Amino acid sequence: MPLPLPLPLPQKTDILVIGSGNAGLSAALSAAQTIPTLRVTVIDKSPISWAGGNSYFTAGAFRTVHNGLHDLLPLVNNTDATQASRN
Repeated sequence: MPLPLPLPLPQKTDILVIGSGNAGLSAALSAAQTIPTLRVTVIDKSPISWAGGNSYFTAGAFRTVHNGLHDLLPLVNNTDATQASRN
């Protein structure tokens, strides 16, 4: 199946995000959720088949800084503190 052509760029935008990696898409989503009336545009130089910036090459994995279980448990919905602290 052929890939779709890029959408034409809008004539006006309130926020232009350059790059569709994790940071760019997070910024675009945050802007759109914070002020829903804003027109947010994301552009990327990669081919459509590589959409997602460098995230395309990480197979969905990414690194984060955290301070142990206290920071991670709110993100995990299938375990509790007792179970997570077992070796």
